[in-house]
Amino acid sequence: MYSKAGQYIKTKLETGVTLGANCTIVCGNNLGKHSLIGSGAVICKDVEPYSIMVGNPGKKIGEIDEKGNRKIYKNK
Repeated sequence: MYSKAGQYIKTKLETGVTLGANCTIVCGNNLGKHSLIGSGAVICKDVEPYSIMVGNPGKKIGEIDEKGNRKIYKNK
């Protein structure tokens, strides 16, 4: 993606981001810290911190902690 001046738009990967094999990140998007992008995912928008993203287009299917463990939410 280009700006009007012909410059590429920067993509920001924060600390601890994990990218799966053959994933595609559209330029200009920001990947939040400790997010996990699944293999083959296509990311077309910003990703929140600690998110697990998969599919085309990328969809959030859960969250992880800083050690990479999936967070489990229990109903009260």
